[in-house]
Amino acid sequence: MRRQVRGRAVWALAVVVLVTLGATVQGQSTPITLTPDQAKDHAGAYATVEGRVFGVSTTRSNTTFLNFGAPFPRNTILAVIFFSDAGKFQDLSRLDGATVQVTGVIKVYQGTFEIVLKSPSQVRVVRRAT
Repeated sequence: MRRQVRGRAVWALAVVVLVTLGATVQGQSTPITLTPDQAKDHAGAYATVEGRVFGVSTTRSNTTFLNFGAPFPRNTILAVIFFSDAGKFQDLSRLDGATVQVTGVIKVYQGTFEIVLKSPSQVRVVRRAT
């Protein structure tokens, strides 16, 4: 009898743990939506940042930056596309002046907040540049 009660308790605990883990994973897969100014308070979060792009620039090493919040160097967050992924994206210059959503993990690199873009599916144009 004791063994049955113990076995049921273990199964009940396992169900609670699995349900809790499922809710946690599900919560992490849905990004929070932030403005560029709010992004700096959410380092490490999986988020969608929506705002106007204030310049698109590409370095000599073919890394592309989308500035959000203000033109460089006053931007509040960057979207970064490294050379290895650049071929997946088409005509990024069209995003200059547009309202865009970028989705990914907000990271801090050398004091600058950024979201690294590896796929065009991480970018959505909300309003085209005028």
